[in-house]
Amino acid sequence: MKITKLLFAGLMTIYATVLMAQEAIKVDGIAAIVGKEVILESDVEGAYAQYKASGMDMDDTDKCAILEQFLIEKLLAYQGEVDSLELTDNEVMGQVQQKIDNMIQQLGSLTEVLSFYQKPDVETLQEDMKKLVRSQMMAERMKNKVIGDIDPSPEDVRKFFNRIPKDSLPEFETEFELATLMMKPEATKEAEQAVIDQLNEMRREILEGASFRTKAIMYSEDPGSAPLGGVYEGVRKGMFVKPFEAVAFNLEEGEISEPVETEYGYHIIQVIKRRGEQLDLQHILIRPKQSPDDINKVQVTMDSIVSKVRAGQLKFEDAVKEFSQDDATKYNNGNMMNSMTGETAYPLSDMDAQLYYAVGNLKAGEVSDPVYIEDPREGSKYAIFYVRKRTEPHRANYSTDFNKLKEMAKKEMTEKKLRAWVSKKVKDVYVHVAEGWDDCGFIADWKRVDRE
Repeated sequence: MKITKLLFAGLMTIYATVLMAQEAIKVDGIAAIVGKEVILESDVEGAYAQYKASGMDMDDTDKCAILEQFLIEKLLAYQGEVDSLELTDNEVMGQVQQKIDNMIQQLGSLTEVLSFYQKPDVETLQEDMKKLVRSQMMAERMKNKVIGDIDPSPEDVRKFFNRIPKDSLPEFETEFELATLMMKPEATKEAEQAVIDQLNEMRREILEGASFRTKAIMYSEDPGSAPLGGVYEGVRKGMFVKPFEAVAFNLEEGEISEPVETEYGYHIIQVIKRRGEQLDLQHILIRPKQSPDDINKVQVTMDSIVSKVRAGQLKFEDAVKEFSQDDATKYNNGNMMNSMTGETAYPLSDMDAQLYYAVGNLKAGEVSDPVYIEDPREGSKYAIFYVRKRTEPHRANYSTDFNKLKEMAKKEMTEKKLRAWVSKKVKDVYVHVAEGWDDCGFIADWKRVDRE
């Protein structure tokens, strides 16, 4: 049984999509109880459907692993509450809002999100998500407390590697280490002034009684907040770009700023409420419109850069320093970080379609053609990608794959420590696993501690 496929590696990865499952997937009954927390069979079915939809190879036996994920999460969350780990409502609501923002990006609009989860309004969705997200966050904090800081030594990694039978060594797929150069079409002064004038007119109308929320819903180009009336709650310093924060944190409650320029466009900002070092605020973002000529100028420049790099007339690093407008990579020679793993390597299977088609056939030292990117948050831009390193598919090797093996060793050590904690702690907490899950080969002996 593939009970370990998801169990610890996937802990805390079931997001709020189970909310939809409880209504859209009509599976009655309780799968398990941990303390006072109930795990519905529909929770398991919803998570199973989510994993399958994400492309994972699943079968019905994996539902046992999903149930044990929930059991461990509930046990961790329960102990976190017992240990009084600090977790504020503002932190929870911040995470709820972030998840909603992510879902809006994936589905296209708040209306689509509400339809998908069968909720009448965003307030209902937030309230339904709040308890689930709090449980996940508390479980994650308790897990971090249990695990502590695990950092395998080279000897730990060597022992881990030597325990793997040679014919069972993991196979690594094609990977790339990449750098990028990005440029954004510059809007004309006239286009910028038109946006400033538009925002000033909105500000005047709001001061005279118009609804800020309605204006944000109708006109703001921030996809994360526009459907919510431009609102962000629990804003702390460091969460937004500096020009935005410099104005926002100097506003009084109810005050509306004049237009503020950031890398995303122009904003007007209103502080709804101050809570110590946190703000609840709303804003309207509008970007200056880019003309076809603006876009064409950038494409011509990018084509020229690519030609010079390919001809050896310009080093890619020098081109980045001179031309790149991406602050995240410009000061690091353009080097990219894989946001999914935190590593520099990009496995072929992790790439989105646009990146795959840009670099999939390139060798180390080659540069891609310019790629036009529609970014809903930052506006349109062009990017070129440079392949610093390409690694072909191969079986794990201790020397060349040390970092990957270290992560695998760390994962094994983490799982072992968590398993030991679960096996000990489960004896002290009420756990009930319903009939129908008798054939599951759980890692912890949950059924043995079932008691009425």
